[in-house]
Amino acid sequence: MKTRFGEKVHAKLFILGMLGLLLGAASGETDCLISTNAASVENNHAGAKTSASKRGHPMESSQIEAMILAKEWKVLDYIGALGESAIPMLSRLLENPDPQVRQLVVLCLEKVPGPKAADLLAKTINDPDEQVRAYAADILLVTPDPSILPAMLSAATRHEDPYIRAKAALFVGIMGDGNSLDLLRQALASEQNSNVQNGLQQAMARLGDPAARRAILEQLNSPDKKKQFEALEKIEYVNDRNLVKNISRLLDNSSPVMVLMASETARVVLRLKDAAAKVIAVLLKQPFTFKLPSYRVCTDAEIQEIKAYLQKQRLVD
Repeated sequence: MKTRFGEKVHAKLFILGMLGLLLGAASGETDCLISTNAASVENNHAGAKTSASKRGHPMESSQIEAMILAKEWKVLDYIGALGESAIPMLSRLLENPDPQVRQLVVLCLEKVPGPKAADLLAKTINDPDEQVRAYAADILLVTPDPSILPAMLSAATRHEDPYIRAKAALFVGIMGDGNSLDLLRQALASEQNSNVQNGLQQAMARLGDPAARRAILEQLNSPDKKKQFEALEKIEYVNDRNLVKNISRLLDNSSPVMVLMASETARVVLRLKDAAAKVIAVLLKQPFTFKLPSYRVCTDAEIQEIKAYLQKQRLVD
């Protein structure tokens, strides 16, 4: 399963962008992407209000609700200023029969993080609409909250949707609760879906299961470059700096693994060494003179700096 855990922000932006286009088309909006300054919150008896400084007028909670119902993409610029006071309204809108409205509500919940929002998202992974469920599961991975661990553990082992089972398993791993290992092992023993199997394996590896970690390292040693790349993404999710040594040998591997950009005149290809460099940088908390929060092609000097750092810190032989 290509989780690309370290690329979650980019995956999220893609989801948001696609939804914005859909909602904009549905509502007649041509100006979907509107940047605003930070909004301030004012609570009074008339309800929560936001000061949308770029728009220059106050906005009431009821107006924000109307924007959601109208499927206006720009509501995501304003909803965060309401904070948890938006939860009752968003909860009510999750009952709306229009799945596009519910999709937008899920994205709004990301803007008001906290246990109450997490609880709503955890309930929404049971939504009848596949996309609504998927958005909720993806956002829970970006903003995990320990309060919903029991619900997500149940979803990882019992949910009917394999996508939700896989994402819920990754959530359980992030929470770091070793007591979940036995249930994950039992689920893996009976799981037939390969994507869910991979999600369970990654979660178990993050929780310290020796067999799951060995399986990922075996994949890293595969002669198949695609499998090696997928193993790198799993190792980033496992988030153990002790695995840097296993990755370091790939810093000399120039095999292509992904096209980052292509046009009629140019083509940028990610190499295995670039992917390895990014994962090492993330595992070590970006200790270099340059940052690698996402995939990009590295210079020879950057690769050499990484190698020198690993040797100096005795992270490699």
